[in-house]
Amino acid sequence: MLRCCSVLKRNPFAFFAGLARERGTRGALARGAAGSMGLTVGKNALQLGVAILLARILAPSGYGRYAFAMSLVGIVGLFVMLGLPGLLTREVAVGEARGEWSLVRGLVRRANQAMLIALAVVVPAGVALLLLWPHITWDFRLTLAFALGFLAINAFVQLRSAEIMGLRYVIAGQVGTLCVQPGLLLAAVLVLVFAAGVPLTAARALFLAAAAALAVLVLNTLLVHRCTGSGPRVCARRSPSTRPATGCGARFPLRC
Repeated sequence: MLRCCSVLKRNPFAFFAGLARERGTRGALARGAAGSMGLTVGKNALQLGVAILLARILAPSGYGRYAFAMSLVGIVGLFVMLGLPGLLTREVAVGEARGEWSLVRGLVRRANQAMLIALAVVVPAGVALLLLWPHITWDFRLTLAFALGFLAINAFVQLRSAEIMGLRYVIAGQVGTLCVQPGLLLAAVLVLVFAAGVPLTAARALFLAAAAALAVLVLNTLLVHRCTGSGPRVCARRSPSTRPATGCGARFPLRC
């Protein structure tokens, strides 16, 4: 312990680099922390670039509509997510560590179903509000409509990311949402405005954000299939210690 403290005082970078090269739990934690910090720095840089670019291109009223719609997505997303991504990450990690793949598969299925139920309530309510809300422009209605689409897609992006991180692929689970998604949005805005010469509006910016989220959803889905590998075949086998569920567990079984 004293030796570690002395190395940390002399050269902290060498200390953490040595931890990252270690095998086992300490090395995995150090690599995960370093990768998460790098992805967070990249995300902040890309989001800053997107904000500066949109503020420069959009008029003040257009950027205000875009910012309002994204803020609304963040607030409503708290109720749509229901804390499922964090729960899924923890329980998938527990199931993966114990080899209970049937439980993992059932958890993922129930999380998808719960998200669909939440979206089935929120999205129609949002559409009805858009249709009945008077004295708003067509462009603002279209902006909020694309924001609803972005909300629905991003909800499943978060679930897939949580599933990948629960399978102990922490960096792969974060790279899509933290770097790929804002990077795709930034590239799409640059191509649309400067290469194609198409004027950018708040509605088009939200459409590009939804398209970037859809691309990340496809990427994360492919990563889930790659990370699980033989997961479906393992899931097909039932553990001999599995006891029949009763009560609520019989109606909504987590195992599959």
